[in-house]
Amino acid sequence: VPLENDAARDTTVNTEDNTQAPAKSGLEIPPDMAHQCRNVASWLNFKLLQAGFLSAAFASSDAGSNGGLVAASAQWRTHCRVFLSKVEETNPVWNHWSYVAHQRLVMAQLAERYPPRESSLTGLTEQMHDEVKFRCDPWRNYESAAEAQLKLGVCLERENKLKQSTKQESTSDSEKEEAQQQGHRRFVGGIDSEGLEPRFIQESALNHKDSALQMVLHAISILESEQQQQASPPVAPDLENTKTKDEEQEKKVNRAASRLYYLAGGILLGMKRYKEATPNLETALSHCLGWN
Repeated sequence: VPLENDAARDTTVNTEDNTQAPAKSGLEIPPDMAHQCRNVASWLNFKLLQAGFLSAAFASSDAGSNGGLVAASAQWRTHCRVFLSKVEETNPVWNHWSYVAHQRLVMAQLAERYPPRESSLTGLTEQMHDEVKFRCDPWRNYESAAEAQLKLGVCLERENKLKQSTKQESTSDSEKEEAQQQGHRRFVGGIDSEGLEPRFIQESALNHKDSALQMVLHAISILESEQQQQASPPVAPDLENTKTKDEEQEKKVNRAASRLYYLAGGILLGMKRYKEATPNLETALSHCLGWN
């Protein structure tokens, strides 16, 4: 039977007005716990993705081993769902998109360095094959990284305008005060005493439109290179099933290329580089011809 008057078990303290308030626990959650989790998850995600891609890259072609690539696809899906899908209340919107853009760029670079081979996709169901291929395609990930860069740039411009109009201090002031409290301990991935202000200044100094443009152009280069390597010989007239599959694949490629060129043209328009934007938009339009 617990002792009611045992001071060691007492979870309340008396305040100045003789009221009782809960005593502070010995283990307090750091105010920047969410930032710690995101940064540690970033490092773990990189290691797990790299292990999966390496396993698929060096697997024997005859064995048809696809475990590494499937594992990388599953890891990326989980990481996106947990850390990239929503903005937390304690996290500034611009910082969220900065994290998303960095994570997508890391995935794109890994997918480009260890591109998925068809031999690594053998034995999968058609649905699983398309899903893994979709997540691990380098050009798709560069495209999503570019879109995140554009979103980051918009959020930073909005935040800067808000600061200039209201003359308020950084949105990370509350975190900065919490980090400067006596007894605050820094952990891996935590925020230092300056809060998020240094990162905000660093991100604001970057040209995110130009970075996004380079990613989109690189994605176009990868997509066109893939299509040249996968170009198949002319199909015999009697092979209707194969012909239908080739037509469906061509439509998918045309849609992807149209979106990439349209995105590149839109970025160039936003940068007021109209002469360079025109051919990209015309190419995007040409890939749309024949759509049903």
